Amino acid sequence: MADKILSGQDWSVAGNWSPSGVPVDNDKAVISHTLQSDVNAGLDQSGIDLDLLELPAAYSRSLGSTGNTLRLAADIIKHFGSGPMYFEASAGGVADITDEILLQCANPGVVVEVGSESGDAGNVSVIVANRVSLLIKANILFENTLGQLIVGYVNNPSSDVRIKITSGADTLPVLDQGGGLVESEGAITAARVANGTLIQDVQPITTLDIFEGGNVIYNHSVLTTVRIHPGGVLDLMQNAKYKTITTAIVYRGGTLKYDSRASSLHTITTLTDYNRLTQEGN
Repeated sequence: MADKILSGQDWSVAGNWSPSGVPVDNDKAVISHTLQSDVNAGLDQSGIDLDLLELPAAYSRSLGSTGNTLRLAADIIKHFGSGPMYFEASAGGVADITDEILLQCANPGVVVEVGSESGDAGNVSVIVANRVSLLIKANILFENTLGQLIVGYVNNPSSDVRIKITSGADTLPVLDQGGGLVESEGAITAARVANGTLIQDVQPITTLDIFEGGNVIYNHSVLTTVRIHPGGVLDLMQNAKYKTITTAIVYRGGTLKYDSRASSLHTITTLTDYNRLTQEGN
């Protein structure tokens, strides 16, 4: 294991690294904070599984581009800089996993794209987004039942994070949202939303919990189980699509916005609304 610092635009040139030599398995790779050029060459590093890749806060240029992504695996990727990063997880032919991607960029406008390499797709286990504008690409593969997207914030809970999950993306096992805006066109197995807004479209959520400060705009037609906790809001009224919910529990102080007419757009098989029960029981 070695600590390597990159000070040139071509990743694959040994002399651009200090100490000399392109990083290999279990190395730690850091982009130099003094580098004043984009890193845009030699980015196909499929087969390499780093211990760490770090973009420091002072690095302001781009790592890769939409059509020229960095391809490797890493135990952890940390992005603190102010320039964009374009990354695709590589399996390296041996099922390498990218275990964690921490995105706490210099400002909320920093663009990051994350996916999995075409033809040698590596799994992504955990993405932590604290300050970033993140695109999760349609080719991403999440790590079985362990895949998790954790959304937080640094200064502003409403605007530090903006995430788009692209249509066709692998099913996300767990979304833990504690801030920001997530626009999801991919399926989610379990979502927990607080202190942020989730807009769900194209694909469904299986189990949804909405807590205080959480606002979910649900535009898909099917939802299996939802629990709306005190201070949480579920809004089914932002489009005219017919929607079916199998089980909905609205705890006292939770809000469900839906069409309750006899000819309703919305069918809820089992609805337990503690707000109504409390009012009726006085």
